[in-house]
Amino acid sequence: AIVFGTGDSGMMVYDTTLDNLFIWNGTAWTSVPDSGDSTNEQVIFNDNGVLVGDAGLLYNKTDQRLTVHGNIDIWHGNNPVNTSLAIGRDALDLATTGGANVALGRRAGNFLTTASNSVFVGYQAGYGGGTGTNVAVGASALFANTGSANNVAVGANALLAATAGNNTAVGNSSLSGVTTGDYNTAIGASSGSSITTGAVNIAFGVGALAGVGSVTGNYNIGIGSDALRSPSVISGSDNVGIGRDVLKGLSSGVDNVGIGRNSSNSTTTGTGNTAVGTNSGSLNLTASNVTAIGNAALYANTAADNTAVGTQALTANTTGVGNTAVGRSALVGNLTGSTNTGIGFQALNSSTVDDLVAVGANALLLNTTGLQNTAVGRSALGASISGNNNTALGFNAGRSTVGSDHTAIGCNALGLATGGNQNVAVGSGAMGNGIVTGGFNTVIGTSAGYNLSSGTSNTFIGTDAGGIATTGASNICIGREATLAAVGSANTLSIGSLNYFVATNGAAATYYATATAGAI
Repeated sequence: AIVFGTGDSGMMVYDTTLDNLFIWNGTAWTSVPDSGDSTNEQVIFNDNGVLVGDAGLLYNKTDQRLTVHGNIDIWHGNNPVNTSLAIGRDALDLATTGGANVALGRRAGNFLTTASNSVFVGYQAGYGGGTGTNVAVGASALFANTGSANNVAVGANALLAATAGNNTAVGNSSLSGVTTGDYNTAIGASSGSSITTGAVNIAFGVGALAGVGSVTGNYNIGIGSDALRSPSVISGSDNVGIGRDVLKGLSSGVDNVGIGRNSSNSTTTGTGNTAVGTNSGSLNLTASNVTAIGNAALYANTAADNTAVGTQALTANTTGVGNTAVGRSALVGNLTGSTNTGIGFQALNSSTVDDLVAVGANALLLNTTGLQNTAVGRSALGASISGNNNTALGFNAGRSTVGSDHTAIGCNALGLATGGNQNVAVGSGAMGNGIVTGGFNTVIGTSAGYNLSSGTSNTFIGTDAGGIATTGASNICIGREATLAAVGSANTLSIGSLNYFVATNGAAATYYATATAGAI
C-alpha cells in the first residue's frame, strides 16, 4: 500500500467504484463534491487550496446555462447555435430557433420561441415574446404580446396588454391599455393608457389620452398634460388637442381642434370645432362648427356655427347661433343673440339681440336691445342702446345717437346726434356739429346741416348747405353754401349762394345776394 504523508498534499485519486474524485489534504482524503458526471453540477473553485462546490452556482451542461443563487440564469436560450443572450431566471426560457435576442431580467422574453432581433430588459419584460423586432425596457413592459412585431415599450407596464404591432410607448404605463390597436405613439407617464383598439393615435404628456373611458377612435392627437383625458369612451377620430386639459370631455366628437389650456375641454359629441387659446370654447358640449381663437373666446358657448377671433370675443355667448366676432371683446356681452357680426375692438360689446352688424373699434359699443342696426367705422353708433334700424358708415358716424331709423354715411356724420329719429346724413361732417335732437332731416354733402340741432324736416343738399341752420324746420337748401336767412328760419327754399349761384344769364345780380323767404 502507498502511504501518503504531509508532503503529498494535493495528490488526487479517482475512485471508479464510488465514481468520485478525492484530494489528499496532507492528513486525509477529501471528497470533491459531485465530481461525478451529472446534469447539474456545482461549480468547483479553490477554497484556500481545497476544491469545493457551491450550491448557489450551478452549471447545466446540456443547456449551457449558468444559474446563480437559483434566481439568475445566464444562457442563450434553447437554441444552442443562435446568438441570443439571456440573463435572468426563466429569461428566454422557451426560445427554440429564434436568434439575436437579448433578455435581461427574470422571465424576460419568457414565452419567446422562434422570434428574432428582440430586446427585453426588466422583470417580465416582453414576457409573451412576440414575433420579432420588439423592444421592451421596464418591468412587465410589453407583457402580453405574443403575436406581433415592431413594438417599442420603455417604462414599467408600458404596452402591458398589447397584442398588436408597430406601437411605440415611452413612460411608465404608457399605452398600457392597448390591445389590438396598432401604430400608436405615446410619450409620458400613463400617456395613451386608455387607448385599447384605437389605431394611429399620438399621446405626448403625462396623462394624455389616459382617461377613465377607453379610446377606440383613430388618428387622435393629444399633446400636453391630461390632453384628451376623458371620463367617457372616445370613439371619435381625427381630433387634435394641444395643451393642458384640452378636449377632456370628448366622446364621439370628430374633427375637433383644441390648442391652449382648457380649450374645448367640455366638448363631447361636437364636430368640426376649432378652439385656439386658453379657455377658448371651454364649455361647448355638443355644438358643432364653432371657431374660437383667443383667450376665453366663446368660453361659455353651447351653440353651433359661431366664429370668434380675439381675446374674450363672444365669451359669454350661450345659445346664440351664427354669430361672427373678430377683435378683443367683440360681442363680449352677447348671450342668446344670433346672426350678429362684430368686427373690431369691443364691437357690439353689449349686444344681446339678433341681426346686427358692427365693423370697427367700439362700433355699436353700447347696443343692448336695438334691432337691425348696421355700423361700419370706429365708434359708429357707439352710444346706441335700444335704437332700431340705424345705419352708420364712417368714423364716428352716428356715434352719440340713441334714436331709430337714422342713416349716417361719412366721417362724423350725425356724430353728436343724441335724439331724434329718421335723420339721413350723407357726407363728411353732415349734421356733424350739432347735438341733434330733431328728426326727419335729410342732408347730403360735406358739412351739410353742420350745426343742425332741434330742427326738423329739413332738406339740405350740397357742401355746407344749410350750414347756419340749427332750429329751423321744413327748409330746403340746394347747392354749395346755400343757406337760410336765419338759424331758425322755416319753410324757405334756397338754391345756390352768393359765391356759388345758379346762373341763367351770367349775372349774379339776378339773384338775391342773401336768401330770403320765398326768394331764389
